[in-house]
Amino acid sequence: FISLFVSSVFVVGIKTLSEMEYYQKRYEFLDCMGMKKKQQRRLIRFENAMLSYIAEGAALIVAFTYLGAHLYGLQEVGDWVRPEFWGYWAGIIVGYLMANYLVQRLFAWYMIRKLGKGRK
Repeated sequence: FISLFVSSVFVVGIKTLSEMEYYQKRYEFLDCMGMKKKQQRRLIRFENAMLSYIAEGAALIVAFTYLGAHLYGLQEVGDWVRPEFWGYWAGIIVGYLMANYLVQRLFAWYMIRKLGKGRK
């Protein structure tokens, strides 16, 4: 989880910074076409979130694969999963999704601020 989270933060950061000029031109065009600022902000958030959804999906696939392997290993031994395991597992999943959401919003906020400064 941690490696996927850190790599997704770097990928989103590099993508955001490298495509800033492209976004600047694009949103100037959308502004000239009459798109409202609120709609533009919503579009920026959506575009930023799409890249992070790939990392979230990969992390969840790994998490469920690990869970299945763990449950299969316990079944082979004849042991059962303790209730605390489910709480920890769910806490880690929810914590990861919340951290990823916060990073998405942070990058979207940065892009909105950066794009807003360059406009008249």
